Amino acid sequence: MLPGLYTVILTVANSSGCTDDTTMVDYVNIRGPILISATQDTAEGCAPYPVIFTATGYNTDSYVWVFGDGNSDTIVTNADPANPDTTTVTVTHIYTHGGDFLPVLIITDPLDSAGQSCPYPFTLDSIHVPGPQIGYFTNDTIGGPRDVMFTDTSLLTQDVDFYWWDFGDGHSIGPGIGVIPAGTDGGLSFGNYNSSGGPFTGPTHTYEDTGVFTVTFGAYVITGTDTIDTCKYQVATQQILINDSLITFIELASQRQYVVYPNPNAGTFTIELSGFTKEEVLQTRLCVRNIIGQKVPFESSKKGDGSISLELIPKQKGIYFIEIIGTTSRTTVKVVVN
Repeated sequence: MLPGLYTVILTVANSSGCTDDTTMVDYVNIRGPILISATQDTAEGCAPYPVIFTATGYNTDSYVWVFGDGNSDTIVTNADPANPDTTTVTVTHIYTHGGDFLPVLIITDPLDSAGQSCPYPFTLDSIHVPGPQIGYFTNDTIGGPRDVMFTDTSLLTQDVDFYWWDFGDGHSIGPGIGVIPAGTDGGLSFGNYNSSGGPFTGPTHTYEDTGVFTVTFGAYVITGTDTIDTCKYQVATQQILINDSLITFIELASQRQYVVYPNPNAGTFTIELSGFTKEEVLQTRLCVRNIIGQKVPFESSKKGDGSISLELIPKQKGIYFIEIIGTTSRTTVKVVVN
């Protein structure tokens, strides 16, 4: 039942069919605010995506918007309970990444004489923000061969129209459509991509020279009728080190092994290093990333038997990649926390 004054009518009847009634006008007073209207004005485009929220209420002391992305905003009108009135308020919220969001508006009336108020929540229309959370993972090759494999770990990619890669060595792959640059690959990349227009999600690239290269993976979301209305997303967080230790790498690869177990488990792993000296085990470094390429905190300790224990902090369910970085080689192991 909505807040307001309600009239009560009592009707009684006896077994002879005689009736009588009495009316009590505005007898019941349900406290609380009244939401008259709530609207949201969305714009064309993609993240950062502004949305204007407007609400009109009666006897409303506060308006709280919970935007569905972990953020909220509050407007207090300091309404007078003795003289209720109608107020209209507006807030603007910017969604910073793509996804579907369900905002909620909570309105509350002024405090009564006992210091109490009544909050009323209202679920608003869902908001769809075009745009992905871009990320990638690489085997991060050190030494030969110079073929580096990349894996797309992006989320919320349903609105992506085209991807592109810049490998940091003067070569790239891209569709070359409208404002989206064309690739200059020169036949050095192969794998899960199509040179006629995507998806470019899992290429392997050959580096011709040694050095350190910054790799950029990006996505385009076309929001209008052509590529002029285009949103660009990119991440450039990986560096690839290429050197000329091909012979050493191959020799060591045949003698050394990395074993990670148990996999899957609840978040605690043992890494066995077979064929490594004690000094090499002590110098081994670890790095853990989640499925979108973000570094994940962990604790590790090196044991006397040549193994390393690793515990994720916190132990959240999901897919992770453990990079095992030695003095002359490096490998990556995919693990699952259940």
